[in-house]
Amino acid sequence: MIQMTSTTSILLAIQPADFRAGIDRFASICLNELSQDPRSGTYFVFINLSRTMIRILAYDKNGYCLHTKRISKRKFNGWPTGQKSITTFEAKQLQCLLWGSPAYSPTLMTYSVIVRRYRSVRINGCLGIIRANIL
Repeated sequence: MIQMTSTTSILLAIQPADFRAGIDRFASICLNELSQDPRSGTYFVFINLSRTMIRILAYDKNGYCLHTKRISKRKFNGWPTGQKSITTFEAKQLQCLLWGSPAYSPTLMTYSVIVRRYRSVRINGCLGIIRANIL
């Protein structure tokens, strides 16, 4: 499980990475291609060429962790593009991206869910964490 707070430093590598690589190769990409210290406590987020997998490289006091998220029926949307090699991200944006929502969407999405006693609730926000109103 990935532990994130609003102050967690997150950097996304914009260009797709070769996911045959392991922890050492991803740490090398951070150091040599992105000019960042992989042991700084920052989460480094990578995507594969087909945009179906995301890997997060993290370092804590004990060593590296490499987290993988793969989706099977569609692709990750909202991945940044541009000439830069890296961009910053907020924890809430990363959570939305990992749950399959567009992280850069300027508008909130609306979900309908069924809750106890069969009352319908509309939840505004990526993960339903902003507001819930009983209809």
